[in-house]
Amino acid sequence: MNKVMGDIITAVIDERVRQDSKWGEQNHNPSQWLSIMAEEFGEAAERVNEMQWGAPEMIKHNCEEYRKEMVQTIAVGIAALECLERNGPPPSRQITEASLISALHAATDLATLTTTLKSRYRARSWRKNPEFAFDCDELLRLISSVIGYIEGARDAD
Repeated sequence: MNKVMGDIITAVIDERVRQDSKWGEQNHNPSQWLSIMAEEFGEAAERVNEMQWGAPEMIKHNCEEYRKEMVQTIAVGIAALECLERNGPPPSRQITEASLISALHAATDLATLTTTLKSRYRARSWRKNPEFAFDCDELLRLISSVIGYIEGARDAD
């Protein structure tokens, strides 16, 4: 390994340590990681544009900022891979029938159902409760619509 590569790898490791000390262990799903990386990469692209089209006196500053943003982008990629290694692949976005039936049986009304689903879903880490990895808010909208339809049909009778 040459000195330049060693310096870059050291900078990336230092950035990973900084990220962990700032945010703690992060366990996002792959699409969230890609969003975070896209944001960092976008900042790097901004610096390239500023070097290319910006004021000549800012080239050195923008080059330093470009390097910083690229190091952050690479460090986020490493964090994403660390998460994948820790947690394995994310679960399917499919709602399991058993999980839904369990939540419905536990609920005596829509408010209880909402609380039950949100508490299971909002563990915030897909690895903790993989069989309940779905969009809770979307499901609640669907359930509310179904209940509204049933109540409307009952009132019509």
